[in-house]
Amino acid sequence: MSLLHVSESPHVRSKKNTTQRIMLDVFIALIPASAFGVYNFGVPALIRLLVGIFACVAFEAIYQKAMKKKVMVGDMSAAVTGLLLCHEHSFNSSYLDGSCRMCICNYYC
Repeated sequence: MSLLHVSESPHVRSKKNTTQRIMLDVFIALIPASAFGVYNFGVPALIRLLVGIFACVAFEAIYQKAMKKKVMVGDMSAAVTGLLLCHEHSFNSSYLDGSCRMCICNYYC
């Protein structure tokens, strides 16, 4: 008899703690940092946030459709991923410029 029971995440089970609810909480927690970024860097930062979120949600839906899986973009995990990817990247540089600058700095510094 096994004492361990393996289950998929989230491991804490509750009617209130669904994946969608947890992702919504994370999304809400990232709103102040997003607002501060938009305040500091203006409309380009807002556009990056919206494009990043839209791209992640769209690509997840396309992938799930292509793999003939149930489309689960309603759980907000793709939206959180898009928001986190935008936060990971500098608001003040273009995508390629920031990546190249970070790689060069890490290599030479």
